[in-house]
Amino acid sequence: MFWLVEQETREILFISSAFETIWQRPRTSAMKDMASLWQSTILPEDWTHVEAIYAALPKNNFEVTYRIRRPDGSIRWIRDRGFPVYNNQGEAYRIAGTGEDITEQKQAEVLLQLMNQDLERRVQERTNELEHSQYQLRQRELEFRTLVEHSPDIITRRDRSLRFLYVNPAIEKLGLPCSAYIGKTLEEIGVASEECRRCHTAARQAMESGKPQISYSKATSATGVAYFQTLLVPEFDQAGSVSSVLTVMRDVSSLKQAEEAVRRNEERFRRVFEDSPLGMGIATMSGHFLMVNERLCQIVGYSCAELLPLTFWDITHPEDYYKEFEILQQAMQTDEKIMSLEKRFIRKDKQVIWVRITVSLVHNEAGELLHQIGMIEDISDRKQAEVELRASLQDKEILLKEIHHRVKNNLQTVSSLLNLQASYIEDAEILAPFTESQNRVEAMALLHERLYQSDSLAKVNFSDYIRKLSLNLIQSYEFRDRSVGLEFDVADIEMEIDTAIPCGLIVNELVSNALKHAFPQGRTGKIRVSLTHTDARCILSIADNGIGIPEDVTFYNTDSLGLQLVSGFANKLQGEVNLDRSEGSKVTISFKIPQSP
Repeated sequence: MFWLVEQETREILFISSAFETIWQRPRTSAMKDMASLWQSTILPEDWTHVEAIYAALPKNNFEVTYRIRRPDGSIRWIRDRGFPVYNNQGEAYRIAGTGEDITEQKQAEVLLQLMNQDLERRVQERTNELEHSQYQLRQRELEFRTLVEHSPDIITRRDRSLRFLYVNPAIEKLGLPCSAYIGKTLEEIGVASEECRRCHTAARQAMESGKPQISYSKATSATGVAYFQTLLVPEFDQAGSVSSVLTVMRDVSSLKQAEEAVRRNEERFRRVFEDSPLGMGIATMSGHFLMVNERLCQIVGYSCAELLPLTFWDITHPEDYYKEFEILQQAMQTDEKIMSLEKRFIRKDKQVIWVRITVSLVHNEAGELLHQIGMIEDISDRKQAEVELRASLQDKEILLKEIHHRVKNNLQTVSSLLNLQASYIEDAEILAPFTESQNRVEAMALLHERLYQSDSLAKVNFSDYIRKLSLNLIQSYEFRDRSVGLEFDVADIEMEIDTAIPCGLIVNELVSNALKHAFPQGRTGKIRVSLTHTDARCILSIADNGIGIPEDVTFYNTDSLGLQLVSGFANKLQGEVNLDRSEGSKVTISFKIPQSP
């Protein structure tokens, strides 16, 4: 495309038809509008640069590159070359130039630039890889050298004549410096002939077979005789022939010592196993014997040869199969290593004996069960003694029940005598002490009755006892036709007889006192009996909503025998007594329950 522009006004004077081909736009009929059309097609980010070139009123040839947008949205690269046109006076009055579509060239340049950049990247990556590989190689060589030079194992290389080509510093533990070995054989160094023969034989085998060999030897060092395990590895040249042999000698003296210690421990275990005063057996998890000692043979009456083909189940009483199997399964599920049980064995002579067996389950490092070790003690004599003791204890329990029964009967006889004597007394004031004494005797008789009927001869269910005692008192004072009710809030507590007797008598006195004095002249009301406990402490309370205990009456200053008894029994229990008169009267006794030895 050719164009001509006025120098001063920048008005386009001429533009060739190639504009329409390159720009894909028609030329305007008025050339003065072409400048606006041309400017509108240039990309805004390029216009600033183009405008600066033309604004400078160029006096010399120039070149400018910019991008335009066609009507279809495509972008094309344009390169303008311009030069000033001079008049007869030598003044530049016009600018002429050409416009060329260089899009393909630009795309090729960009592609070439990308290819160059990609090539440079690949070259740089390859260079980095090579540098990294060389660095890693140097590091590995350094690590290998460091490993070899500082290895506690003796590392050497010998040629086909068995002369040393290389030795690491660890060889100096044998007493000679490294330089003493290079270029020499073991004979030339002065190693014992027997050790030379053994080492040469292993080295020759490695060279001839082309396979690694292992040999064992000993050497004398500054610390004494050391034992070595030597690995000999043949090394091959490019032709595939063995050129040298690499040896790694490891000091296994500690391993030898450990093996000796294991042997001594095995011998010690065997002596303990054989000489144990308890029967001992080692068996598989299915019960098959692996080892038995003489004491176990004596317990079951078999010889060792007779017992080894048998299993634990063969000598176990059939009724004890399930018990032992259940305990064994539980131990396996809970990872218990030791379990103990008592069971019966059947001796060779068919005699049944009782044994106590302690079984230890042995696992390997992976946690798998290997076998079981059983220690068996004959407890037949003890079992017989237990049977005799239980029989004796049963006789004593029967005797003690009979004692409680007779004490109860005697107390009821006393109560009947008091009741008979009271039937001849008409004076109410004289009759009252008889009734109270009778109630106290009945309270103790009821306690012995409960003990006689209880499974335990030392403790009584105190909650049942309180309920029965309180209901008996209601009947004794003939309150059945009056509206005096009983309420209970009693925890289920068992008490020993030494605690139950004073507690029962306290309940007897306080309930009796409420029945006699709290509801005069036919008044109605309620009596509440409460017994609670926390840990090892009990709280016993008797409350009523009657007229209440007078203000001048206390447990420590009273003529009432009943209240004096309450105070005395509370002291015997080492308890604390509290009297609350806010609503009727409420007596609370707090005391500790003695712990059974």
